Amino acid sequence: MVRVCFTYALLSFRDEWVNKINILRERNDKDSKQHVLEIKEFQRVLHHDSKIHEFLAIKNKEREQLENAAQRNDRKNQVKIADLDALLAAYKKSFKAILSMAKSRDIESLVNTYLEEEQKNYAVFKYITDLNHEVLSILSNLIQLSA
Repeated sequence: MVRVCFTYALLSFRDEWVNKINILRERNDKDSKQHVLEIKEFQRVLHHDSKIHEFLAIKNKEREQLENAAQRNDRKNQVKIADLDALLAAYKKSFKAILSMAKSRDIESLVNTYLEEEQKNYAVFKYITDLNHEVLSILSNLIQLSA
């Protein structure tokens, strides 16, 4: 009977260890599957991050090109502005010279003087044109009388 008890104890001990081994195998399988899933997730995240990195590198390159183009345009505009400033300075200098030659203090008086002189010149031009017409009509009358 002792042998039967001992055999029974060994069998139950063996069954316990078989059950523990099976449980460990199942846990190992479960852990292996979980590990594979985690690796796949990490690979997916890594692939996604690399795609985002490539995308951002391309966008950054485009932005740098746009910024370089914008900087070139700014430099061109600054050159144009400098040229226009120089032209404006030359115009102001010329305008001051005109004011000093005309002995005027400001543009209003210069414009008024110009308009008055222009009206006088037009009146003289009209008077001379009228005199020329009169001379021509008198000459035609003389030619008719002498003929």
